[in-house]
Amino acid sequence: MTKSEAKPAIAAVNELFSKSPDGLREIVRGVMQEMLEAEMTDALGAARSRACSRKESSPFPAGC
Repeated sequence: MTKSEAKPAIAAVNELFSKSPDGLREIVRGVMQEMLEAEMTDALGAARSRACSRKESSPFPAGC
């Protein structure tokens, strides 16, 4: 990426954060959630139950 290509990208990132200051936090949280679930699936040898909601505060809610 050249300097001229980086400027529009920086402007786009700044615009994103001006609209949603917690945008990076949400992105990192989502990525970490996916990574944790993949690691647990590999470690346990089974996928997470479909009955469990992904929107719960803990990545591993009780009973799932």
